[in-house]
Amino acid sequence: MRTLRRSQKAWCQQADTGSRPPERLSSATRSPAAEFEREAQRIGRRIRDVREQHGLTQERVFLAVPMNRAHYQDVEAGRANPTLRTLWRIARAIGVPIRDLMG
Repeated sequence: MRTLRRSQKAWCQQADTGSRPPERLSSATRSPAAEFEREAQRIGRRIRDVREQHGLTQERVFLAVPMNRAHYQDVEAGRANPTLRTLWRIARAIGVPIRDLMG
């Protein structure tokens, strides 16, 4: 038989009163690394959307920045961690304020 932790025992004792244990977030939901990855993907999608709205190709932007093609593609895909300077350069190459890429 499995041993219950103290918090589980307390909940079991209160079960007949109708109270429920606090809901737990999955580790993926509360993990700072996972949250950072979601944010990087959101920003990457936003960069791609703004670039496409302005009718620019990836090549035109990464050559204007300047940066490596693979790194720029990783930024748009949310797989890279661009610096603020890189985001500023991308915004400048597209012709928008940096806040438009964040938003």
